[in-house]
Amino acid sequence: MSMMLDKRLRSPDESGPECEAREGRRQVSFLQVRRFAGAMLLLACAAVWFLLLRPPVLGGSASFIGVHGVSMTPTLHNGDLAIVEKQAHYGVGDIVAYRIPEGDPGAGQNVIHRIVGGSGSTGFVTKGDHNSYTDHFWHPKAAAVIGKVWFHIPEGAAWLAQLHHPITLAIVVSVASFLVIAWPTRRRDDGGSHANEEQVGPSTESEVENEQEGCNTDSAPVLQRC
Repeated sequence: MSMMLDKRLRSPDESGPECEAREGRRQVSFLQVRRFAGAMLLLACAAVWFLLLRPPVLGGSASFIGVHGVSMTPTLHNGDLAIVEKQAHYGVGDIVAYRIPEGDPGAGQNVIHRIVGGSGSTGFVTKGDHNSYTDHFWHPKAAAVIGKVWFHIPEGAAWLAQLHHPITLAIVVSVASFLVIAWPTRRRDDGGSHANEEQVGPSTESEVENEQEGCNTDSAPVLQRC
């Protein structure tokens, strides 16, 4: 019996409260690492947007132009979202977005076509990839060019247009509001559970020590009788 008691003192039960407390601390560390990684990813996305995709109104050079019509198929399709960058120079072969100058038909509208001739000083000659003719009425100069198409997002403009619908806008606002309200609550809950987990360790050790002392006290008479 004394050997069994000694084995119990040397090898505590791994499935007891101490093991549960250790597992709880491991889960807390995992949550902290996951939150840190998420924060770093968000920061990286914000940096990329700030450096590459910032619009001119915020001091950047990127503009977002929706594609309307079929004049640029198969390169661009109706509903695509083109991201254009302001350039110092434009040349033949560049797909550019420009604003129709005042006094020309359709003045003020944006057009995305390819440069096939001309110059920035006298006016570019542009043409849609799907068209068999050049733009007769429009010869934009460099000042009227918004930028060169950098890349495009298929159906991007169509998706953004959905935000103007009341139902879609209401859904987006509802989801965003839920995340804003639920996130602090989740953090408070985690904080409470962490505090409870930290308190488990000392109380568990005290219970183990008391149990060991009780076993040692009870074992003395047993050893004496043996």
